[in-house]
Amino acid sequence: MRGVIREIFADHLPAELADRELCEREWRGAWCVATCRTAAQGTHVRECPDGHGGKEAFNSCHHRGCPQCGWLATQRWIEQREAQVPACAHVHTIWTMPDVFDPLWAFNRTVFTGMMFHASWETVRTLMADPRWCGARPGMLAVFQSWGDYQQRHLHIHALVTAGGVDATGNWREPAHAFVICARAAMALYRGKMRALILDGLADGTLVCPPGTDAAHWEQEANRQGLRKWNVRVQPPYTETGRVIRYVGAYLKRGPLSERRVLSYDGHTVRIAHRHPEDHEVPVFELSGQECVRRLLIHMPQPRLHTSRLYGLYHPAAKRLLAAARAHFGQAPVSATTPENVAATYARRFPSAPPSVCPVCGLPLRVRVLIHGGQSPPGSYRTEQRRRAA
Repeated sequence: MRGVIREIFADHLPAELADRELCEREWRGAWCVATCRTAAQGTHVRECPDGHGGKEAFNSCHHRGCPQCGWLATQRWIEQREAQVPACAHVHTIWTMPDVFDPLWAFNRTVFTGMMFHASWETVRTLMADPRWCGARPGMLAVFQSWGDYQQRHLHIHALVTAGGVDATGNWREPAHAFVICARAAMALYRGKMRALILDGLADGTLVCPPGTDAAHWEQEANRQGLRKWNVRVQPPYTETGRVIRYVGAYLKRGPLSERRVLSYDGHTVRIAHRHPEDHEVPVFELSGQECVRRLLIHMPQPRLHTSRLYGLYHPAAKRLLAAARAHFGQAPVSATTPENVAATYARRFPSAPPSVCPVCGLPLRVRVLIHGGQSPPGSYRTEQRRRAA
């Protein structure tokens, strides 16, 4: 349903504003989703360089939380990752935080997310460096997601780890066990590292305590959770790496809810299809319009926060190690390529689509921006939404 999430925001954002004030991150996300591909974002024209006319259209917002944008960036990210990985088996791991830390993350999104990335990589690096497990340096591709199946807050990291690595001599080494990483050992090590990072962050002031709480409260919670089992999953290794890369990359640049999953919207209730209906008794769930807006605002990405990171063999500084790993499997080193333009990407992905050329002379059309929009909502938009909420 094209434009349905934009319609939901237009109908129910004032009701959400009546209950609470939005932060700047949420204002930016709401403005972009509600005005994407409308006159508020400005216009551009695809015109013939020889002056044979052109067609004017509205601009996209290009916000990472907008379901209508990000297709091109998503495809490029997926293709880059698929071209980078060696032809070895990979292990899909999931590193989840207990829900009690959700408020602490909400007030420290950049710092806390960085802690989760650091703890998961250090856990993988430590275990794989041990000769009892592998004795080599692996590669890890990690993606952070803050939502669960029902768009609720659910902090976790998907990490794709190579089943093996490059040792100190520059040779590829296979893991000592078929399961590659022991889930129980990974859970205990990850839990301990996260607990230490949280306690250090509270001690030096890096982590800001939410209103109504203090450092003593979160120190006590960290110690209490340090005695409980955390949800760390390690899937069996498999060779179809591209499927997981496409899975974790699908919402990397487009927000947690795609428009094709919205089955219906009657102005009040939103019916949403589960992405994996086989994991649920009922293949769809329902949210009120305001609740849908509230949950999507929770997951609007923090500006300048990188939600995908590369470690080990995949780190940009480890090109020599990655080349050694690829050479072991008879693959050439990864070559640096110039990203193709938008028209070329669409033509390659959709070969049956009509070409973006002038119908008169056949020259490729060029894009010229007429009116620039922007991701920062103007004061008039905020005033109008508050007026509707009053």
